[in-house]
Amino acid sequence: MAVDTRPRLGVTSQPTSRRGIIRAGELVLPTFDPAVLTRGRELLAAAGRGTGRASLRGGRRFGAGAWQRRVGLSIFLPAFAVYVTIGALLAFKYNSFHGDAQSRLANAFYVLFSRDPHMGAIGFVWNPLPSLSVMPLLLLKGIWPALVDRAFAANIMSAAFMAGSVVLVHAILRDLLVRRTARLVLTVLFAVQPMILIYGGNGMSEAIFLFFLLLATLRLSGWLGTGATWDLVLAGVALGFAYLARNEAVMPSILAAGVVLGVTVLHTPGAFKARLRAGALNAFILAAPAAFAFLMWAAISWIIVGSPFEQFTSQYGNASQIAVGQQAFENIRGGIDSKAYVGLQLAALAPLLPLAAAGAVGTAWRRRDLRLLAPLSVIGGVVLFAVLAFLAGQTVGWLRYSVTAVPLSFLLAGCALAGGDRPARLPWVRGAVAAGLAVVIGLPSIGTSVAVMTDSRLAHEEHELVASVFDGHVEPGEYEFRGRHAAGSAVSAYIDAMHLPRGALVMDTFTPCVPLVVLTSEHPKQFVITNDRDFQPVLADPVTFKAEYVLVPPRGGLGDLDEINRTYPTLYESGAGFADLEHEFKAAGGCPAYRLYKLRPGSTQVHPG
Repeated sequence: MAVDTRPRLGVTSQPTSRRGIIRAGELVLPTFDPAVLTRGRELLAAAGRGTGRASLRGGRRFGAGAWQRRVGLSIFLPAFAVYVTIGALLAFKYNSFHGDAQSRLANAFYVLFSRDPHMGAIGFVWNPLPSLSVMPLLLLKGIWPALVDRAFAANIMSAAFMAGSVVLVHAILRDLLVRRTARLVLTVLFAVQPMILIYGGNGMSEAIFLFFLLLATLRLSGWLGTGATWDLVLAGVALGFAYLARNEAVMPSILAAGVVLGVTVLHTPGAFKARLRAGALNAFILAAPAAFAFLMWAAISWIIVGSPFEQFTSQYGNASQIAVGQQAFENIRGGIDSKAYVGLQLAALAPLLPLAAAGAVGTAWRRRDLRLLAPLSVIGGVVLFAVLAFLAGQTVGWLRYSVTAVPLSFLLAGCALAGGDRPARLPWVRGAVAAGLAVVIGLPSIGTSVAVMTDSRLAHEEHELVASVFDGHVEPGEYEFRGRHAAGSAVSAYIDAMHLPRGALVMDTFTPCVPLVVLTSEHPKQFVITNDRDFQPVLADPVTFKAEYVLVPPRGGLGDLDEINRTYPTLYESGAGFADLEHEFKAAGGCPAYRLYKLRPGSTQVHPG
């Protein structure tokens, strides 16, 4: 049995010199305290008898590994079934598709099945993990084409990661020693929270992002409870993967590293310089994987496309989209002040967040429990990022950008209800009280989230999705999410009927429906798309490269960012002197009125405008 005299970083209701912790068969002590040694031997003996329940406060239960895996599986499977059912209903019954989910899946498709398949085709405007995660499923498209043409692989991906997020919420609450009934209540309420249900089934990147944030929270909480370096390493790796899913992971990485630095300096004995070195080392261990992911992705982007931060500098990036659509976004908000707007969104997603936070702080102070810092720095960091980015005009303030307020409120409720290692008097009464408090804290979030989804100003995307499902009198193309697939499929069906050769049609994949045109086409190699390495040369001189057609959206709004419109500003209106109008597709389902132009054979008038 190893004895470690390092100060304990975790939970204690008395000074650390009077408490120890059992972890993985090892007694970790801040001092050589005979009383604690005796208690540790008793717990080890209990573990040896197979009780599977012996633990000290903040420690992990012995003999419970297989049991915990079974519990995790029993949570994962029903949650996955619910979310994938929602995804199936959206994709097959209601024909309701989120454009961003299809775009991320299309990026994975271009890597594998486009005219020019290569890893660089995944694109660098958005982070790669959502696209990478669906690639294994796309390999099965020959067996089940709906994985691609209905984009159902994205729904399966989001269902799996959101179900994993539910498992992680339960694991965090378990490690906080939240009583079983209260723990199950909070887990179930989190799983059925409307935003979690929607983004568990609609194929978006929120699910995979939440999964890695919660994994980082679990491991950082473990380090704050035990000081185990392995937990710190895994927390950093999880933050690295979170960054590869979404840019917002930068803020929690910085805040979590600051927490690790501060806690180490304050709880390590010795001279200040030695404590500072130890803190810097621990902070480096946490931050290094996220920093590596950040630098690696920037370097690859720089090498391939010439810019390390395409998400900011590209014509397709968030800043460009806001610039061309600012007035439309203002109209959606209905004149609500920015601070009031984001405040109303947070109040709807987590109405009792201040109450949960106050209770968590009170419990943490009473128990000297530092683990509260894990959800505050990791999950709270993303909430803070979303608020600051919106107020600074860097995002349009969609409700989903603040979805992390949901798990934050549930985890803070768990911190407020955190239990101890001593047997409780009247355990049934205390369990009932804890469960009641869990319901009081968790249930209002469901009602207020449902209410906000009826407001198209505060929840534009969610309102569109919900309305497209529950409106029983839907005209074709009336709702963007519901009409987009039909509109894109109509374009691809028309083009497929032309039986074009390989590389015959040039189009930019940026505008909302073009990815659908590729995904629903039976002959995707007929297209020259933005992700192809020879797109720019072909676009500059399509006749020389034997292209026959060009598909172009109208100018205005996002159409102004289309590379074909930027290269040939008069093409949509007049053919730019080298093309003749072949067909105009009707605007529907959020798809603009695309025009298909046939290039004149042997034309010498093709030149950028």
